[in-house]
Amino acid sequence: MVLSQFEGRYLLVSAQHAVEEREEVATIQRIIDAAPNSAAWGERPTLQALCVGRVMTLAVDDMFAKPGARCGNCAALWKTVVQQCPNCGSSAVEPVEDVVELALEKALAERAALELVRSDRARQLLR
Repeated sequence: MVLSQFEGRYLLVSAQHAVEEREEVATIQRIIDAAPNSAAWGERPTLQALCVGRVMTLAVDDMFAKPGARCGNCAALWKTVVQQCPNCGSSAVEPVEDVVELALEKALAERAALELVRSDRARQLLR
């Protein structure tokens, strides 16, 4: 059987997507298995873990974006705007358009692994 260049490319892309899906599902399953003692699940616990440098792997749906807040003094991230930063007490808390993007940047700066979830199967595990 001889495949056209298009058919060969399609098979390669399909195989890559299957591998990516398996890796996403495996990562999410490891996080689920580590809970509740060694994993943070949800926005508030995850942002708190980031605040204290306790994130080894951050898994996020690549379509998820949410406004939030950041402390201008200590750079802590929060789910909502607060009058005073619970971390350092500063009143320099400012609203941000996408706290998820800032969390990804913070996790990368702390050398955490990132898993951007794109497959429906892995997204179902995140719920």
